[in-house]
Amino acid sequence: MPETLPATIPTVASTPRGRSLGQRAFQRLRRNPIALLSLTYIVGLVLVALLAPVIAPYGYAAVDFTAITQAPSEKHWLGTDQLGRDVLSRLIHGTRVSLSVAFVAQAIILLIGVPIGLASGYIGGRFDLVVQRVVDVLYAFPSLLFVIIVMTFIQANLRTASGPFGELLVQANRATGGLLGVFIALGLIFWLTVARLVRAEVLKVKTNDYIDGARSLGASDWQIIRRHVFPNVLPPIIVATTLGLPAAIMIEAGLSFLGLGVAPPTPSWGLMIADAVPSIRGHPHMILAPAVALSLTLLAFNFLGDALRDAIDPWMSR
Repeated sequence: MPETLPATIPTVASTPRGRSLGQRAFQRLRRNPIALLSLTYIVGLVLVALLAPVIAPYGYAAVDFTAITQAPSEKHWLGTDQLGRDVLSRLIHGTRVSLSVAFVAQAIILLIGVPIGLASGYIGGRFDLVVQRVVDVLYAFPSLLFVIIVMTFIQANLRTASGPFGELLVQANRATGGLLGVFIALGLIFWLTVARLVRAEVLKVKTNDYIDGARSLGASDWQIIRRHVFPNVLPPIIVATTLGLPAAIMIEAGLSFLGLGVAPPTPSWGLMIADAVPSIRGHPHMILAPAVALSLTLLAFNFLGDALRDAIDPWMSR
């Protein structure tokens, strides 16, 4: 006779699954109040940039000759500048310039630096030697001086551009509010740090046993890079990107302060500071708003970058 099955079959208790590196990093990031405050500020800044035409009380180029260098009032909450333009409206629209420079420049830097760093570290040999010597030569130039030279050269060529390609560059420069040169200049010089960082991580990762195991199983170099090398290099890239955003904002503000940034009347925090310097004693409200906005933005990105670095580092959990 067959044995009867029990009425209830005991279930096997499932073992708790371990959390991934991203989940552990997110948990550590949530316990950092400064990081959360910085992230909230950055998200709010992005929303202000996206909704600038809606929330700005006036146009950034609107002039009121009856309210020149007016102190903060009910009509103009942050006052007006030397041309009677509303400081708050220009500050809100200037957020677009600073954030667009930060994100677009970082995208260009990553598109150049990450592939070069991956190839240099993984291929090695003479290719790595040549790439690193090129990086060393470019590192010998002062970054700000190199950006100023590139910006001056690009602006001079845009004024005399001709032909279909030249017209395309001029139209692109107008569409970006005169920021095309800033994007190109930052992309040409700031990919060096990302390339070196990625190369160092690749050199460390490719010596692991699982890389040799994947190669012995017949995986191609592209599969090894895509599935094993790049995912392990991604966390440092994220941290480097977060810390590179304030550097791009600072460079743009410095270029606009020197007159090499955005084309007036497009507002920029650096341009607003430069315009307010002659009136800093008589009308300090003109320089206070852009200076505070620039400082808070740089601090927020730096605090968030430091918190991400600590959260992603597995040794910090100990």
